[in-house]
Amino acid sequence: MLAAAGVQAAIPFKREVAAGADVWSRLGAVMLICIAVLGLVLYLLRRHLNLKLKFPVGQATSTQRLQVLETRRLGPRAHLHVVQFGGREYLIGNSEHGLVALASAALAGDADIGLEMHKEPANEPV
Repeated sequence: MLAAAGVQAAIPFKREVAAGADVWSRLGAVMLICIAVLGLVLYLLRRHLNLKLKFPVGQATSTQRLQVLETRRLGPRAHLHVVQFGGREYLIGNSEHGLVALASAALAGDADIGLEMHKEPANEPV
């Protein structure tokens, strides 16, 4: 009857929202979804590739006595590290079984540049 008179009846439960507010709420929802998807992708990549967020190595300040010069991955759980400490460089092996000092050498600027191989200690009583 109202439609015949030219008056439209209101739709029940319909919210009247300003056009600008609807656009901003949709944009916010899309941004949140994009951030969540990006975070999930980064998490899965780090987990799958076993990546770690690292700070640049090899840039020591003058107060640092220990410096990791280089690291190489040998396998899933094995690494080689070149570490500088106390005027010497050390080659350190790292695996699931622990750390092992493999070799050491004086720094290139020192007079004697010798390479010393580290051996397993003998199991002899002292």
